[in-house]
Amino acid sequence: MDNLQKAAFTVIFKSMCQPLAFYVDSLYWAMKGLGTDDDKLIRIVVGRSEIDLASIKTMFKEKYTTTLAAMVEDDTSGDYKNVLIGLINADAAPTPAPTTT
Repeated sequence: MDNLQKAAFTVIFKSMCQPLAFYVDSLYWAMKGLGTDDDKLIRIVVGRSEIDLASIKTMFKEKYTTTLAAMVEDDTSGDYKNVLIGLINADAAPTPAPTTT
């Protein structure tokens, strides 16, 4: 088995057995270094925003000692940044109760 196959099996195994850790690492590496893997960043933040993004944020801070929001702030700009930060911080704001008329 060559290194590429080993890497592929490792990713598959991690995503199946430890999905939150997989998302945490994927988000980190999508923003680490020069450039941003925008497709991966958008796919994870939007796709997990209503499912388990709060847990991902907690694990992210524990593992990388910075918040997901801080890293997104540093790596993105403009409306793109505002939308991602809005999704990331959505669970921090209380949902207003619906009004009836």
